[in-house]
Amino acid sequence: MTREIDKIKKELRKYLYTNDIEINNIDKISFQKTLFTLLRECIKQKEYEVEIGSYIINVNPEETMVEYENEETSIRITKNDVYYETTRETEIRYFIPTYLSNQSDTFEPESPVIKVSGLVTNIDGDCEERYCFELFNTDEDIKTYLEIPSNIQISPYTEPTKYSIILTKSVSVKDQRLDVFKIFKENKVIPVIYNPKLDKYLKTSSIKEYSPSDYTTLLPNLDNRKNIVSFIYSSIVEFYDNYLKNNS
Repeated sequence: MTREIDKIKKELRKYLYTNDIEINNIDKISFQKTLFTLLRECIKQKEYEVEIGSYIINVNPEETMVEYENEETSIRITKNDVYYETTRETEIRYFIPTYLSNQSDTFEPESPVIKVSGLVTNIDGDCEERYCFELFNTDEDIKTYLEIPSNIQISPYTEPTKYSIILTKSVSVKDQRLDVFKIFKENKVIPVIYNPKLDKYLKTSSIKEYSPSDYTTLLPNLDNRKNIVSFIYSSIVEFYDNYLKNNS
């Protein structure tokens, strides 16, 4: 990529970031003017894909695409498709079978333990929470510990095994988060935390307080980012419409 294109990219980045922090309301007039300069240079140099921070732009008129992507969020616009996805991990929880709880308040790492991890995803507006239950250090069946509520389903994409199962539930931003402890049968497990210094599991409160209690942070509002991606894409289309008119 030419030094001139790199120079223009740096100018565009200033409209998208301040000290590496994303800007939500960009100066559209100045941004578009600089973007048009970039497009003219890309055509001249036959360089059609540029990356500006988390934004990937394909300026080839036959393959025009604008994408915003980081580890947790993806937004992509092409002439055929508008796609967005967010993924947020939830905290890992541990549970010990109740039959061990009378022995001690601490448990060795080799003790039977159930690990619960999860994801909250938003794929084109379909929002879902996934719970992964994994049983370790015992030959028991994970399903003997669970009481699956009617609004939660076994994932159709991953086959359950004796020691693991993935459950899914449709959610929305204002829904109250479910404590996974409530998916276990009554009096079958107790919550514990893992202490790496002691290398032991320790009893903890059975009540899990979530802050916020809904899915606000796990299903973030993408309007600002989608608006910027859409603006960049429409600006490229506008540029080529004018370019064709002036060169036909």
